[in-house]
Order: sequence, then structure tokens, then C-alpha cells
Amino acid sequence: MLPTIHQIIADLSEMHDSEDKIDYVIELGATLPILPEKFQTPENRVKGCQSGVWIVVNLASKNGRIFLSGTSDAATPKGLLALVFSVYNELTLDQMKLVDFDAVLRHLEIKTFVSPQRVNGMVAMKNRVLELAKEL
Repeated sequence: MLPTIHQIIADLSEMHDSEDKIDYVIELGATLPILPEKFQTPENRVKGCQSGVWIVVNLASKNGRIFLSGTSDAATPKGLLALVFSVYNELTLDQMKLVDFDAVLRHLEIKTFVSPQRVNGMVAMKNRVLELAKEL
């Protein structure tokens, strides 16, 4: 299970070395459950990511919470996907719409240890999560 985004922000704030931060993010990605290959389809692939990234959303009928699953074919994007999931997993669509993702990125200080292309990839992941959630 992923830590909360608040715990991740706290953990990263204690690290001063960029490599340590990237290693931590990669470790988060390694905790994501395996996404079966049958879900790694063009329809589930995130456009705007250099690596292959796939996202699947499911709605819990009882409470309207949205559950996210996904993977990447590369370690760093998979870790960044885990960061996105730590923000949005198990929220309702209305709650998702209230998230200030730019503020989350600022608090993570993500731009200090990943490239602008990776940050753009995270934004594409976030956008895909919201797009899929709206389709439910």
C-alpha cells in the first residue's frame, strides 16, 4: 500500500540528495500491484509519456470512490505514477476535481530532482486519471 502524499512529501523533505529522492520514488513504484498485460492496451496507455504508462480506473459502487491501477515499462515513470496514485486513489470524482496538483508538485519539490519531461509525464498521468474518472 502506498503512503499518503503527505507522508511522501515529509519523507522527501528529509532527503537532500537528488539520487536518494529518485531512489525513493522508484521504490514507491515497485510497491504498485502488477497490472495484468491484458490491461496494457493502447486505450489504457497515457499519451504524453515517453515510456509506456498504462492506467485503469474502477468505481466502487457503494461510495463513489475511484480505485486506480497501473504500471510503466520503466522504473522512474512507474514511481512517478505511484506519486500520482498517492494523490488520487480512493477519492471521489468531486474530490479529485478539488486537488491542486500544481501545489502538490511544488510541495514535492519534484522539479528539483526530475527532468521537465518527467514532470510533463506526471501531468499527463494526472490528466489521464481525471479523464478516465469522468468517463465512469
